[in-house]
Amino acid sequence: MLIMLIVSLVVVALWQYLLSVSDGFVTGYSLVIFGPLQWFRSFLLGWIPFSIGDVLYIAASLLVIVLIFKWVCALIKRKITKTIFLKGLLRVFAAVGIGYIWFFLGWGGNYNKRPLAEYWELRKDTSGVDDSSLIAFDKYLIAKLDEYAPQAKFKSFEETEKLAREYYAQFPAATSRSNVLRIKPAIFGNLLEYAGIQGYYNPFTGEGQMNAQLPDFIQPFVLCHEMAHQAGIAAEDDANLLAFVVGTNTNDPAFLYSCYFNVWLYTNGELRSRDSVLAKELRDGLNTITLGHIETLRALRRKYKSPLSRLSSVFYDNYLKLHKQEKGLESYDDVVKTAMAWEERRGRVMPVRLP
Repeated sequence: MLIMLIVSLVVVALWQYLLSVSDGFVTGYSLVIFGPLQWFRSFLLGWIPFSIGDVLYIAASLLVIVLIFKWVCALIKRKITKTIFLKGLLRVFAAVGIGYIWFFLGWGGNYNKRPLAEYWELRKDTSGVDDSSLIAFDKYLIAKLDEYAPQAKFKSFEETEKLAREYYAQFPAATSRSNVLRIKPAIFGNLLEYAGIQGYYNPFTGEGQMNAQLPDFIQPFVLCHEMAHQAGIAAEDDANLLAFVVGTNTNDPAFLYSCYFNVWLYTNGELRSRDSVLAKELRDGLNTITLGHIETLRALRRKYKSPLSRLSSVFYDNYLKLHKQEKGLESYDDVVKTAMAWEERRGRVMPVRLP
């Protein structure tokens, strides 16, 4: 068993190296491994109304707690010999190794894809946004929010999720992958807010899930974001960009509003870090509906503020950096420059496929 595990890990390490140096291997991984596997997992689990991944996470957590309890009891009673300890340690390494191999096959290779901005040949200089462009984009988004806020009629989670799937199916770049998309309500509900999480993709089961109790004006964007992950987009800034592009490619005021609103939050946040007075001035000029939505989000964050959110942020920040996203959690903010570049090129031909 140990030999098989070592050989498997060596093969995965070699494949990881090849993915990092060759776009051809990345394409091969997407078409031959991830794509078929994601389709199979969606076919197998998609019809189940709740998240199997959540159930597995709960079961794994309980198992770890039980095993730790048993080891502590055995240590207290001095029933652990050197042989038993080494065998137990080997089992732990084997379980972690098998889990990592499955993670890599079912998801990890996607982190080697080129950024969507590069793949779609958006404005080449996306390294940063100058102050004047940022201010102009903030005002542009505010105009969009003022336009769509009175028109937006939000629906239930189930209806919105179904619409998100339909909009992905209509989007030229994602049509071939829309049959694997299905976002489920997370079992944990608002408990996710204590960790600062709105939605997430399970790399082991291929399921996307989100807090279905989120405010309705947030849901369309979060649904499109998690569906981007199911479509094989790993980087968080790219998932944000694809969610924005798909959502604003519709004639649905609810999706248009939600996507412009979420990108405005990032944009105004970036502006606030440079000129807090101007950022507040622009925010205060928003329509009353959007101002009410901002206050709703603030109240939600105040209600569920906890140390767990900080711990979750540190963990996920390091996870992202470990998987080729050098900016960590800050990479989410890159949607400001990529969304701006997308809006600049809206009159040009749409991309025909995803990487």
